[in-house]
Amino acid sequence: MSLRRPLGHRSLIDATTGRAVPVLDAGDLLRPVWVPAGFAPGQDSTVSVVEGGEPTAPEWSQQWVRHETSGTKACATTSISLIEGSGRRSHDEEGATTTTVTIHGARATVSRAPHGVGTVIRWHPRHGWSVEVANYKSCRGGSTLPVSTLLRVARSLR
Repeated sequence: MSLRRPLGHRSLIDATTGRAVPVLDAGDLLRPVWVPAGFAPGQDSTVSVVEGGEPTAPEWSQQWVRHETSGTKACATTSISLIEGSGRRSHDEEGATTTTVTIHGARATVSRAPHGVGTVIRWHPRHGWSVEVANYKSCRGGSTLPVSTLLRVARSLR
């Protein structure tokens, strides 16, 4: 939805419930300057984190996919996801190995899922805001990107 002027410090109120509705400012959202060759934009979506039956924190999700043929069907063999917002991010998968890196001056955690299923990089560029760049293989025969490639995507965000 487009507004005639920014909300600023005003709240958006649900006319039915009378409660404040969490809002994301599209001007704050990051975009990668670089993604690997062969990846095309996929689905963008907004998600509201719900706690106690009420939306508490909106998040924005963007995806880039690489389509390949696996056997007799074409599928998105791997994808890169960017999720950001003021909500709490997911926890590391059990058995994941983690390391720490720096992205634009912020401490980030690189978490690699067991069995090569995927990699997630999480960080908080400012108070109350989290960013997650993730890569998972999607189809049988798919592969994950090297951590160095996913880091390059994360470091290209502007």
